[in-house]
Amino acid sequence: AVQLKQKLDNIGERSETSGIFHSTIMQSLIINLLFETAEVYYRYLGKTKKKVLNNEEFLFLKFMQLVRAHFKEERQLEFYAGKLFISNKYLIEVCRAVAGKTPGTLIAEAVLAEAKLLLALPHHNISTVSAELQYSSVAAFSKFFRKHTGKAPTVFKQDYTLP
Repeated sequence: AVQLKQKLDNIGERSETSGIFHSTIMQSLIINLLFETAEVYYRYLGKTKKKVLNNEEFLFLKFMQLVRAHFKEERQLEFYAGKLFISNKYLIEVCRAVAGKTPGTLIAEAVLAEAKLLLALPHHNISTVSAELQYSSVAAFSKFFRKHTGKAPTVFKQDYTLP
């Protein structure tokens, strides 16, 4: 409850700010809140009922927990499948069945959401963001960012830096 209240307070504080990137920031914060709420909900149901989640749903939630914890340093499917003690192929099947997306897409979305939030901060330059997301070089980060957004990080930062 305390964690959810903190997240709601953060959303409340951010809702009072403005900027071109405001809606994307709010969307990211709300998605994070929804995942946290779902986790609490499933933990509660797990205590009140014997079987709540099927195996695929359980594995998907575990995968998303791992992504939240490790997306900055780990982007390889093998890492997550290994942590879950399943094959890469089965992890792909689970993610497609539950979320309609591949694990790679879900990891990339987490990285992009964080990158966009960091780029929107005035005191973060592209080099800082690249280092914080543990890319081997600014060029590697820029290539990833451009591939998924259609914009170079420099252009994105110019367009969306918060005041």
